[in-house]
Amino acid sequence: MTENDFKDIGILSFGTRRMLSLAILQLNEILDLSSSELDVSILSSAHSDSSSTSSSSAPSSSRKISPTVEVSSLEQPMHQSTPKSKRSFSYTDSMHFPIVRMLNEHPEGPIILKALKEKKYLSRSEHCVMMRIVVTFLTHHCTMYPTAAQKEALARAIVTELPELKYTGESDDEEPLSDDTTGDSLKKKGGTNLEGHEHFYNKGHGCIEYRLKTVRLSLPQKDKKRKRMRINLGGNSEEQPEPTNVTPSRDLQEEIEFMKYHPPTRENSTSLKRAFRATHSHRRIYISQKTPSITDVVNNYPRLRDMPELIHIEFELMFPGKGGEFLKKWGSYYRERLISVAKHESKSIQALVDGVDPGNGDLCALQVLVYMLHKSKRAKGDGKHAATSRSATFNYLLQFRPVGSDVDSEAERKGEEYTQPFLLCLRMVNQLSQFFIVGDRMTIPAGETLVEAVDVLFKVHYIFNVAYAIQLEDVYEFLAVNVFKIVKQKIVKPQLARLASALATTNINHP
Repeated sequence: MTENDFKDIGILSFGTRRMLSLAILQLNEILDLSSSELDVSILSSAHSDSSSTSSSSAPSSSRKISPTVEVSSLEQPMHQSTPKSKRSFSYTDSMHFPIVRMLNEHPEGPIILKALKEKKYLSRSEHCVMMRIVVTFLTHHCTMYPTAAQKEALARAIVTELPELKYTGESDDEEPLSDDTTGDSLKKKGGTNLEGHEHFYNKGHGCIEYRLKTVRLSLPQKDKKRKRMRINLGGNSEEQPEPTNVTPSRDLQEEIEFMKYHPPTRENSTSLKRAFRATHSHRRIYISQKTPSITDVVNNYPRLRDMPELIHIEFELMFPGKGGEFLKKWGSYYRERLISVAKHESKSIQALVDGVDPGNGDLCALQVLVYMLHKSKRAKGDGKHAATSRSATFNYLLQFRPVGSDVDSEAERKGEEYTQPFLLCLRMVNQLSQFFIVGDRMTIPAGETLVEAVDVLFKVHYIFNVAYAIQLEDVYEFLAVNVFKIVKQKIVKPQLARLASALATTNINHP
């Protein structure tokens, strides 16, 4: 019954619920009229649809707005009294976000556009400013809890209007990463399944999601949504593979015994390498299933310690064609670009490259990489690890001792906090002379140059199946994804994508 029906039977006053219902209908009519400022043609189409329906259904049909509506004013918020179920009446999941215009109309926005025009990438501080602007716009028009489609639409709009910020996982001077398991369609894209916007938002991760979590911290407790609980209905979601027999055959055992009890000489070097290759499959099964310590593996395969070239052989058997990637790319691509990008970062990073000695370029670039991918938050493991500074984090990668020091004694005296492998360097004044890997309070020779040593250190983590140091997770992941290309990213970390994009867009003029 309508209000006219009630009047006909003599009811002239209405209760609270009826008055509220009428107020909502009137409000919807006002909002429908205001939507004409967004798109006149869409409004006229909606009006023609509404004229063919009854008066009671008119407000509902007139709210069907095109999914490509463009916001008419950045300062025009949605009506705050609109019911929650109808608040996105003019901002559908595929709404268009005018990124460049919102930056131009913000006091700090032109600085971001100028930086992109000059450098083709954003520093960390500039990136944070841009995210603050676009996420504020998102929450202003789509509530503090926008839908996943709205967040993805914003991410796509950013890389569409600012293509310099697109990240596809490939650098300019490298061949595309191929992957036989991804299909022909992905091979045509260069072997990756990234569209370029994933570091801004992808399935609950990315800069937009992280910024939203920060903004929501200021919300009153009553306005915060509860996190959903994941309930296990019993059983494992994935079937566990059956364990493989780790007992070697008689022939393999003979090869293992031969390597174990025959120190390397010029005469038997070739035979030791042949035996090492022959036992590769058994060794990988033993390490993956028994999870032995570095000391246990070296006790069973002592040649890994006195024949460092076996580390490169093992890694190449695990990842064919990837063993030389770091040595090939570091000097020709990454070193100079890292130093160039550092000049536009924070003062602490700029200080690393100010007046750098050309002879220390490798050390400087490595410090820049650690500083830029430094994890300042507390890391969780078996217990809670205190947050470390950037300079302290570098000690988890490289430590120095004077020439003449007993490296075995230094390994025995290492700090309890250094549980994962790291480099120990013997140096005299400013000259780096020799490097060792310290793991389980034992040392393994790692070469005479810093680049060789970092290459060996990275490979040791995979050969001995040990985890990265928590403080260096992003550094090692950057090397695995962007340099060695042995890991496919399931989740694109924004800080890794930002650095990779900055390096790709940096121009280096070689003499």
